[in-house]
Amino acid sequence: MPSFVGNCGAQVLDLDRALADKVRAAETTGVAVHIVTQFCFDGATILGWLHRLRDRGIALPVRVGLAGPANVRTLLGYARLCGIGNSIRALTARGISLPLLITQQGPGTVVQALAAGGATSLGVAGLHLFPFGGFARSAKWLAAAASGRLAIDQEDSGFAAAP
Repeated sequence: MPSFVGNCGAQVLDLDRALADKVRAAETTGVAVHIVTQFCFDGATILGWLHRLRDRGIALPVRVGLAGPANVRTLLGYARLCGIGNSIRALTARGISLPLLITQQGPGTVVQALAAGGATSLGVAGLHLFPFGGFARSAKWLAAAASGRLAIDQEDSGFAAAP
């Protein structure tokens, strides 16, 4: 799911239409589907998109894509490859520090924002963690989050697993 920043209203409408067409095709064929989003760094953007999705009558379960723990350079590289470079440029043009945004808005902070914003009542069925910083690092983050041992640590990899 791209983070829609700036003037891309026509692109949003095209994406909305394409998603609606896919949902209708799945319903017509009887295929059970769910939505998996592209990664996003901002919980408010995800929640806004979920509200828009539900307002349009699309009730499919959603797995929210999040960037797993990784350094800023790696995340920026994947962001460009995945087509959200325009959103990144728009953010930085507005004076937002992208490295600060990414380190402070890592998966833990985004998950907290989703929980606080009622994501489960909006049909979020789970998360999809993109292991951009490596599988081991992502697995460590998931295990720490699942056990409640996750803490933000700006000095190291963006998180720390308490013993």
